[in-house]
Amino acid sequence: MNKTNQNLPLVSICIPSYNHEKYIAETISSVILQDYQNIELLIIDDASFDNSDAIINDFLSKYKSHFVRFDYHKNLTNQGISYNLNYAINWAKGKYFYAIASDDILMPFKTSLLVAEIEKLNAKNDNHNNNDNNNYAAIFGDALMINQQSQQIVVDNEMRIFLAKDIKNIELGSTKNKYYKTFLEFFANKRNFDFDNTNKTNKTNKNTNFEITYADLLQGNFLPAMSSLINLQCIKNVGAYTNGNKIEDLEIWLKLTQKYKMLLINKPVAYYRSHQFNTSKNNLPEIFKDTLKIIQQQKDFAINNGYKNEFFDVITKLITSVKKFDADFADYYANLNNVKV
Repeated sequence: MNKTNQNLPLVSICIPSYNHEKYIAETISSVILQDYQNIELLIIDDASFDNSDAIINDFLSKYKSHFVRFDYHKNLTNQGISYNLNYAINWAKGKYFYAIASDDILMPFKTSLLVAEIEKLNAKNDNHNNNDNNNYAAIFGDALMINQQSQQIVVDNEMRIFLAKDIKNIELGSTKNKYYKTFLEFFANKRNFDFDNTNKTNKTNKNTNFEITYADLLQGNFLPAMSSLINLQCIKNVGAYTNGNKIEDLEIWLKLTQKYKMLLINKPVAYYRSHQFNTSKNNLPEIFKDTLKIIQQQKDFAINNGYKNEFFDVITKLITSVKKFDADFADYYANLNNVKV
């Protein structure tokens, strides 16, 4: 039985599960191995048709008493990720909340490290409350990348995957080719986000912490959700997720940075399974279209808060990309914004 320290803030960890029978045992085990001592584990299965249900129930029977609360809900029909996250948010009782996909893995110190950091940050605010935009609503670590066999990998600019242990034996086709071992390194590069130089107080120190701003995220998401820790009330204050939205991470980060601060600790606290790169690569048209919808929703806030140029720069790039595979969809948003592409 896990010893619970009720002097620590309660953390609600959610695992949205869908057809990951190969990986979900490893995901649940990584939550069990957390060294933090005040956790509730909530698993929501989105009508999986593989053996996920049996695996989850086996863990539930063996580890029910390991957590403050360990509950499981299975949808009768598939509802989508945003619906499931909203369900978990309404179900959760913790001060802090985070979700981990049913194929990713937590490092044992992830929860304890991030709770300690965000508590320390917000303790400096004398007028601490969940509506104060001087407070930090979320904190992030980084994530190492692994393959389907849980081996650490690196990814190059073309999304080609290599075993990390073999990288020294790979001949570089060009001096411009670059390999990325973490989620942040790869996606920050894709978004042209120079995280090495973001911290204005120490631009030369790659290992320093730095704040994530609204303007940063208008360029697209680069933050690892599996490495996050979020104040639960802050999520509720910004309206949580939009049901049906498939780009849920970008939506919630933009909403939170409109109202609160967010900090990134440049240290891996989880593992991101890389087969999702392949899924993303194959679904680029839908991803671009959904991203365009999310950014369009930011128009009023961006224009009214000094981000007009950034908004129109991003929306124009997205419309141009979408036009390559859905001209009608792109033209609708071009007309909406009086943009010529």
